Amino acid sequence: MSQFWSAALLGTALVATTPAIASAATFSFSGSIDGSQQVPPNGSAASGFYTATLDGEPDAWSFTYEVSFTGLSDGLALAHIHLGDRGATGSVVHDLDNTAPLVAAGVKGGTISGDWLSTEVAPGVSPADVYNRFLAGGYYFNIHSAGPFLQAGEIRGQIEPTAVPEPMTMLGVLAAGGLGVAARRKQRSQRPGS
Repeated sequence: MSQFWSAALLGTALVATTPAIASAATFSFSGSIDGSQQVPPNGSAASGFYTATLDGEPDAWSFTYEVSFTGLSDGLALAHIHLGDRGATGSVVHDLDNTAPLVAAGVKGGTISGDWLSTEVAPGVSPADVYNRFLAGGYYFNIHSAGPFLQAGEIRGQIEPTAVPEPMTMLGVLAAGGLGVAARRKQRSQRPGS
């Protein structure tokens, strides 16, 4: 009997602490970058891929990224994150880190690594709004090359989270599993001859 109540107490504690646990999480992002995602789409043969993580909680987070690209029609000119849902364009919200040496070298392919921190959002912008917009897929990477793609960008990749179970769901599954194990043990202990 005490095992049942221990499991029930554990399950209740997990559910009770869920809001604190759920507010601090890590979300993964990955996807392709190409001219077909530009608005309007273009015929660029360039392509790329990104991986990223959003780590922390709504008011204190870091978005760490690695963006690889190849085959630009001209040398790299600009690289940043824009505000905008899939199929829409928007303003620049973060210049990608460490691009100056690549731009100076006029590379047509390479990798850009960096981060965007909640402390770096524009004045008057809520870090929590940015965090939630990341989770809703409301930003995109845009790589601009010199020449005809300078203004609009040559390749683009929508920043969308990969499938991740919600913390509330996972804690509920764990709590239910703990209660099930305790109930089975209780049934076994009450059988005659046990």
